[in-house]
Amino acid sequence: MNKQSFFRANGVGLVLATGAFMLLGCDNSGRGLLHLDARPSAQCTCDKQFIPVLNTLTSGFSTEEFRMVDNVSDWCRIWDTLYASYSPAPPCDTTLVDFAREVALLAAMGSRSSGGYTVQINCVQSEDTPGDLQVLVTESSPGPNCIVTAAFTSPATVVKVQRPVHTALFQRDTLVKDCTP
Repeated sequence: MNKQSFFRANGVGLVLATGAFMLLGCDNSGRGLLHLDARPSAQCTCDKQFIPVLNTLTSGFSTEEFRMVDNVSDWCRIWDTLYASYSPAPPCDTTLVDFAREVALLAAMGSRSSGGYTVQINCVQSEDTPGDLQVLVTESSPGPNCIVTAAFTSPATVVKVQRPVHTALFQRDTLVKDCTP
C-alpha cells in the first residue's frame, strides 16, 4: 500500500498541508514528479547531497512533524523534543549542524503503539526555484503478520543539507511491511 501526501515547510519550520493524499509522485519508473497542480516537474534526481544527523525510535514527538530547521534556537527546541523521553536528557548538541552553512531536515512519525515503525529521508532534490527542495520521506509500518515489540515508539530522523535553502517540500510515501511467511 503506497500513499503520498505533500507538506511544505518554510524557513521558520512551519508545516502547511498543501494537498490531500495523492497517487502521483516520483518513482523508479521515470514518470517524474507531478505537483498538486499536475504540471510536470523535473525527473527525480536526488541531486542535493544530504548527511544523516540522527535516527531514533524513541523521540518525544507525539504527532507527526516535517520541518526544516535553519537556526540554533529552533534546533535546540527540536533537540529537546527528540530527547524528551530520556532521563536525564542530553544537552543540545549544537555541533551537529553548522547553521551558517547548513540546515537540518526533520521527519517524525509521532507516537505508535508498538515497534516495527520506521521513518527515513531517502532523497533530497533541488526544485526549479533556487533554494527550494523536495524531500522524499518513507514511513514504514508493520503488516498484520509482523512480530513487533509491545512498546510505544515514535520514530524520527534528521539529515542536514548545504545552504542556500529557502523552503522544503516534504513528500511522504507510506509503506506497510509484508511479514507473511
